[in-house]
This record gives sequence, C-alpha cells and structure tokens, in this order.
Amino acid sequence: MKRLLLTTIAGLSLISTSAFAQASQTNSHQNVVSSQLRAAEAAYLSLGFRRTTTTGSQSLNDDGNATFNMPVIAGQRYAVLGACDSDCTDLDIKILDASGAMVTQDAATDDLPTAYFEARQTGNYRLQVTMYQCTSNPCYYQATVVSFGTPTPTPAPAPAPVAQNNNYDAQVTSQLDRVEEVANGMNYRRLFRSPMMHMDKDAVENYTVVLTQGVNYKIAGVCDNDCPDMDIKLIDPNGREVAADVLTDSVPIVDYLAARGGAFTVRVVMYNCTSNPCSAGVTVMAAR
Repeated sequence: MKRLLLTTIAGLSLISTSAFAQASQTNSHQNVVSSQLRAAEAAYLSLGFRRTTTTGSQSLNDDGNATFNMPVIAGQRYAVLGACDSDCTDLDIKILDASGAMVTQDAATDDLPTAYFEARQTGNYRLQVTMYQCTSNPCYYQATVVSFGTPTPTPAPAPAPVAQNNNYDAQVTSQLDRVEEVANGMNYRRLFRSPMMHMDKDAVENYTVVLTQGVNYKIAGVCDNDCPDMDIKLIDPNGREVAADVLTDSVPIVDYLAARGGAFTVRVVMYNCTSNPCSAGVTVMAAR
C-alpha cells in the first residue's frame, strides 16, 4: 500500500511539473508576442494613431486561420499590425469588407505583417489571420488595429474641383497639425513644414532641410482620401538615401538619428493617386 501511494505521488508530481513547464512556456511565447506588438504599435501611437481593436492573445496550429470582426468608420485610415512567437516564421493577415471582398493583405513571408487601408464605408470589416508557418504547434499570435484621421464628411452633390481641393487641403492641414501636436508632447518641435502640395500620380517633390548631427528627427507625411500610397525618402548631402518609408500606406513615417549635419533632401513621392491631383503635406520635427 505504501509503495502504491509513493508511486501515485510521484506520478502526480510529474504531471504537475510538466503542466507548470508547459504553462511557463506558453507565458513566455505570449510575452514575446506582446512585446513585439507593443514596439510596432508605439511608432503609430506616438504620431496620433489610436488603438481601435485588438484580437488579444490567440493561438493557431500550422496552416490554421481565424477571423475577427473589425468595426471601421468611412474616411478613416487604418493600420493592422500582427506579431507571432519564436516558433512562427510566417503570419499573414487579410482584410475583407462587409461583402467579403478583399481590401488589402500582407502575405509576405514574415512574422510581423502590416496592412494599411482606408475604410470606404462605415460598418464591420473582417480581419483574417493565417498561421502560414508554425514549427511547433500551437503558435501564439496577436493583432491590433490602429486608426488615424477623421471620418470623411458627406460631400455636396457634384462639388466643384476647387471646393474639393479646398476640402482635401483642410483635411491634410488638420492631420499635420495633429501629428505635430502629438510629437510636441514627446518633446519634438517643428523644424519644417512643406507648403500644400497638389501632386499627380508618380509626381515627386523635393525639399531641403538642414539637420544637426546627433539629433533625432521624425518626418511624417499625410495625403488626402484619393491617395492610397505616398512615400518619403531622406537623402544625405552626398546624395545617398539614408532613411525611407516606402510601404503601401498614405501616412509615411521616417525616424532618423542624424549621423552627420548638413543639407538633406526630403523626397516626397506620390506613388498612387486615384484622382489627380492629390493634396499632400510633410512635416519635419526635431527632438529638443
């Protein structure tokens, strides 16, 4: 009887130890995901984006997928950020509108997918997450949605082009004001703001700014509702590209620690404008 009791206790101890180790590993994976997502999210929150939706910590096996409701407001721009644990080498995200049509996706081979879009109508979109590659089931992941901008006002019937430009110009100005306001709270000051640009698709504008060695800079661009993709590149005095945001988004953001001082070029590229011209602006902010 004593031997049976000791055997039972040993078995329970083994089960308890195994369960504890498994729980500890799960927590470790979840912490990795949470840390990666916070780091990705911080850059957007610092420039005026706000978190609107999160999936919370989730898990999927290899090739598994899950779908989440995502409320959106017409005229707002959204960034969907995903992250997964160290056993996951490829996580994909896809955005579907209310009719089930694909709006955008990140299907690249990476574990930190990012997708950008502007909501064309208010309602519930769907966020589809696919665990494309997991080497040790299950893999933990999380996705968060951040938004920027204000809803697009209902346009007057057949607006004149000038009135439309004025409306878009005001929209860009308001968003640049907000970006600078948030950056000011982070102890940044405006160094330069471009005049309002009216750019056709593929147009390029260059601005010269003088940077100081050792100073941190934030460069942010904003464009109107007809612009799904604008890029920013920073060129040093020798003509070399030292920083860029060439992702498919309408709010490009560049962070740069100046390795040298001098006259740099901020290059703005209107990569895509669905109705020429698109209104756009860029601001350069320096850390105090």
